[in-house]
Amino acid sequence: MDETKKRKWIKVHAAVDPKSGECLSISVTDETPRSVQKAYADGAYDTLRCREKLYERGIEDIIPPRKTAKLRSERPLYNRNKGVKELQGLKGDYKLWKLLKGYGRLWKAEPSRNFFL
Repeated sequence: MDETKKRKWIKVHAAVDPKSGECLSISVTDETPRSVQKAYADGAYDTLRCREKLYERGIEDIIPPRKTAKLRSERPLYNRNKGVKELQGLKGDYKLWKLLKGYGRLWKAEPSRNFFL
């Protein structure tokens, strides 16, 4: 593809208070802001590529592993492997795992995110 015709992408980052749902800040960038410490995402993001990108940026991923997930040796999958082991210990109870991980915070941000769509 001709470099002049290559698509350029931007990202809209929204920081949302998980308790109140209030949007605290918004920025538009072409890369991940440095202040992000944790990323909550649904199971569609349980991919090596996604987890590698978060790992490279030092961001902890809170992404539920798929029900068929197996332990893997790649370093970026450390949190995923931890999640797989935790779920095995919880006998596959995803609701409890999500509660223990604070995963519900993801959905607190949804109304703010949908504002931009």
